[in-house]
Amino acid sequence: TCYYIKDYQGNNIAVVSGAAAAGKTQSTTYYPYGEPHRRPASSPGRSSDNRYLFGDKEYTDYDGESQLDFGARHLAPSVIPHFTTMDPLCEERPDESPYIFAAANPVMFTDPTGCIVEGDTTGLFKDYQVKLQSDYDFLKGNSEAIEYRRFLKTQLNHISRLKESSQLYIINHDRNADAGSITYDSNKDAVIVNFVIKDNNNKYENLSHELNHAWQFENGELSIRNDGTRGLLYDIYDEIESFNVSHQIYHGIEYYNNHSSFKDGNDNYYKVTKQILQDSNGIYYRDYGGLPTKKHSLNRKTRNMLRQLNSNGVVEYYINWKKYLP
Repeated sequence: TCYYIKDYQGNNIAVVSGAAAAGKTQSTTYYPYGEPHRRPASSPGRSSDNRYLFGDKEYTDYDGESQLDFGARHLAPSVIPHFTTMDPLCEERPDESPYIFAAANPVMFTDPTGCIVEGDTTGLFKDYQVKLQSDYDFLKGNSEAIEYRRFLKTQLNHISRLKESSQLYIINHDRNADAGSITYDSNKDAVIVNFVIKDNNNKYENLSHELNHAWQFENGELSIRNDGTRGLLYDIYDEIESFNVSHQIYHGIEYYNNHSSFKDGNDNYYKVTKQILQDSNGIYYRDYGGLPTKKHSLNRKTRNMLRQLNSNGVVEYYINWKKYLP
């Protein structure tokens, strides 16, 4: 039995034998576009036939030109890093060459299928942090905005904690989805924060919403099932809080700029309640009605329940889940 050690992008950097005292059997490091610095090195006296290297893709050599099989097409990383054929979805990104890999930035982005670049290709996450700080500075000295500035500072602190966390979070602009989500990539051991841009006039709405879900995961208030269904810790308050964040981000600064902004059902500016998830009859929109109405978070009881769920293989991910495997 062998185990694969991956880096933050999912590249195989080492193969380790499960046999006692066998240790590392292969190690590989890469140039940015996937060409190994040198042929994969095996430890003395041991051999490894692993050819699944950069991006966990098969590495081959055709007449002296190396290629990586990305499924939809092959990447030729050794000379001029490029795909050998056009991107079948190139019409979605008309401003880019159909042959480039990972939007020409393989350090920040990945391209796991050869079709869809993963990562925040818009730079929106960076812009969002700038917006939070600039709004916070703009409202300095505004006696009406004390509570809102405290809210902005909290969001900045949450982002700092996510960036400093031992848990890896990857921000991804999902161009092919209608709604945002957070998922867990077991190969990268990472929480994937998928956001969409529904309205260019309110482009931070979904990003701020999904980032708050990421914070809930980090804070032990949210768990993620590996099959995409609801996690044990997911409750209605996770959505209420995240909708509150996204609405305050957009409507708060608008109110303080011109005092003419969205009001919720309770006639409050910039802050919403659970009514945002309900129709006029108090019925929850979409599938929120099936969520628990009691707040769930990590404690001794729920941690034991999650350990039991994962007793025959990992079913559900939560912060520091590896420490509590049976």
